[in-house]
Amino acid sequence: RYQYSDESQAYAEEVNRLLYKRKEYEEAINAVRETLYHADEVMRHLQSADGASTWDMFGGELFADILKYASLDKVGRAVSVMKNSALNMKAELSDISIEFDMDLDYIDGTTRTFDILFDNFFSDMQVRDRIMNNMDMMDDYICRLKELEYKLNNDLSEINKEISVWNEQLSIM
Repeated sequence: RYQYSDESQAYAEEVNRLLYKRKEYEEAINAVRETLYHADEVMRHLQSADGASTWDMFGGELFADILKYASLDKVGRAVSVMKNSALNMKAELSDISIEFDMDLDYIDGTTRTFDILFDNFFSDMQVRDRIMNNMDMMDDYICRLKELEYKLNNDLSEINKEISVWNEQLSIM
């Protein structure tokens, strides 16, 4: 069996530590990308709901309500998937000591019932305002995810450079 010197053993341990750190960063980046994908899906459905909501405000009647709430149902399902992805992302980020959270102003069943029963410009406007608020929050969330992905990629690049330096030093020994 080959025996390492104390110095080369320390170098090897540092390389292994960096390799583990790289793996954790790669997992975090993948989790951020997955959450970003699902956040984009939520935004797409919110944009569809916004279009139907605008149409409803200006006389779309029952068909516009049906279209709007079909889109909002899709938003709800997409948010559920995104939240699961965000929980996984949060766990992966905690492995590298980073915190990241979000909240959305959901359009609940009471708002829906009010809007459908009292279908008028003001209830339609209230729902549209909440949709717009959610779009603004999702836009902010997506920007924060992209910034986080950029930062993690830069950190990963630095980790890879460190690994290369340590591997080079180890090969000289």
